[in-house]
Amino acid sequence: MRHWLRSFSLAGMRSLLVTTRREGERLYLHNHKLRSTGPTGTRSRNVRNELGQAVARTFRIDPRVTAAAWELLERRRARRSEVKRGP
Repeated sequence: MRHWLRSFSLAGMRSLLVTTRREGERLYLHNHKLRSTGPTGTRSRNVRNELGQAVARTFRIDPRVTAAAWELLERRRARRSEVKRGP
């Protein structure tokens, strides 16, 4: 969680991103899109409605950690939007 928290404040890091390699496949999650790339090709699916469970199954990260990271990301996005709009 600490690493995600720090990464959300970096200029180019404004999304949830997790990657790993397992059994010859590259597994990649960007926000709510889960992609698997391997010898048989690329599969992609939207996991918006099951984000915590998909991250837990795929990356073995506790769904509560994913929920907290997503909530933090959304708060930071909202704050940036407020700053851009100004007073």
